[in-house]
Amino acid sequence: MTSISLLKQTIGYLLLFMVLSNNLVGANSNNFQNYSKKQGLAHTHVLSIFQDSKGFLWIDTFGGLNLFNGSTFQIFTSKYGDTTTISSNPTNVIFEDKEGLMWFGTEYGLNK
Repeated sequence: MTSISLLKQTIGYLLLFMVLSNNLVGANSNNFQNYSKKQGLAHTHVLSIFQDSKGFLWIDTFGGLNLFNGSTFQIFTSKYGDTTTISSNPTNVIFEDKEGLMWFGTEYGLNK
């Protein structure tokens, strides 16, 4: 075996070792938690997720708009004829302006 072949083989083994060891170490670094209706999510079909400046998650589903504070869900739903509720389920756009106000665009209008 020539020195170049040996060098290529050694580099290949080192790269393989680095990739495998990184995957093994990295496999435990992600902590995923699944949420469903059982934990309070309005619907399991999630359309979009937005994290606001306070760290809260706004989760848009067919069942309504969900505000998740890290432990519990607060659900906002449309109620026909009630102008104090969001104008439609689901929302199309979730946005936070520079003053921290949340805006929600639906097929029936803009809500804040």
